[in-house]
Amino acid sequence: MRVPVVSVAVVAIGCALAACGGSSGSSGTASSSAVAGATSTAPATTEDPATTAVPLAPPPAATDIEAAGASRIGDLGEPDWLAIAGGSTWAAGVGDGIGRLDPKTGALHGSVAVPGAVCLAMDVGFGSLWAGSCGAQPSILRIDPRKGKVIAAIPIEASDLSPESSIAAGEGAVWVQTADADLVKIDPATNAVVTKVKAADGIVALRAGLGALWATDVTNNTLQRLDPADASVQAEIPVGDGPRFLAIGEGAVWVLNQADGTVTRVDPTTNSATATIPVDAGAIDGGDIAVGGRSAWARVSGSLVVEIDPSTNTATAAYGPPHGSGSVAANGAAVWVSAHDVSAVWRLPRS
Repeated sequence: MRVPVVSVAVVAIGCALAACGGSSGSSGTASSSAVAGATSTAPATTEDPATTAVPLAPPPAATDIEAAGASRIGDLGEPDWLAIAGGSTWAAGVGDGIGRLDPKTGALHGSVAVPGAVCLAMDVGFGSLWAGSCGAQPSILRIDPRKGKVIAAIPIEASDLSPESSIAAGEGAVWVQTADADLVKIDPATNAVVTKVKAADGIVALRAGLGALWATDVTNNTLQRLDPADASVQAEIPVGDGPRFLAIGEGAVWVLNQADGTVTRVDPTTNSATATIPVDAGAIDGGDIAVGGRSAWARVSGSLVVEIDPSTNTATAAYGPPHGSGSVAANGAAVWVSAHDVSAVWRLPRS
C-alpha cells in the first residue's frame, strides 16, 4: 500500500512499497543523446516558468477508459510502477515482485523476485530494466528484460532507498537517491557503485537524458539540471507547486507538479519552462508521468490518466474513472495504466 509523503507544499499519498513511476516509453525512459544546455559550474536560476494564459484551461472531461477500447487486467496483486522493456510491460507489486505482462494481451508471463519492496520508480537503460529493492538491505537490481532474469544485484550502503523517488538510467550512469539523502552513482559497465554525494535539501526524484541528470526539488519548486558526471548543479528551473515525478521525451523534460495538478514542460536547450499544462482539478495523490507514442501521459487523481500533445502543449484527452494511485507507461502500441488499490492494469491500444 502507498505511504504518505510529506513535502513543504503538499501531503502526497505515494505509490507505496509497491511503486508508482515508470520509464522511457514509460515515465523514466531517458534518451542518452546530449543536447546543448547550460554547462557552467555555478547554478543558473531562470525566471519564473513560461505558461499559457492565466487562468489556465481546465483538463478535459474524462472518457471511460474501457469504453475507449482499453482492456482491464485484474487480480495482479498490487500493481504499481510500470515500465516497458525488452518487448514486455513490467509491473512492480505483481507476482514475486515485478510481473512480466504480455505486450498485446496483458497476460502475466512470470515475474522477477525482489528481496524487498519496490518503493520507487523503475527505469530502462543500457539494455536493462533497473529496479530498487527497498528494506533492511537496499539494492538496485539490473534485470535482463528479454530473459526476465536478474543479472546483477548491487548493494547500496544506506538505511534504505528513498521512497517515492525514481531511478535515473542514462548519460553513462545509473543514479539513485537513498533515504539518507545521498545520490549514488552506479557504473553500468561494472555494476558497481562509484560515487556517493549529498543531495540538496528537497530533492525527491531523478531521471537522466538530454545531456544531463535531472532532479525535482519539492522545497524550492524547481527542476535542477545536474552534471551527469558528479551531480553538481548547472541550473535551477522554476516549475509548478510540489514537483516530484518527471519524464524525458519529445525533446523535453516533463515535470508532474503534485500540489497544483499541472505538468511543466522544460526546454533543455534554454533551461527554461515553456508551458504549464493543467492535468487535474486539484492536488494529485502519488501519480506518475511518462512519454511515449508521441504524447506525454500524466497519471492523476481526478481521472486515471491525461494525454498531453507535445505539439500544442495542451491536454487533449483524459480517461477514467479515477482509481487510487498508480503508474503509467506508453509506447507507440499502447498506454498502460495501473491502480494498485483495485489490483488492475489497463491497456489502451494506440494503433
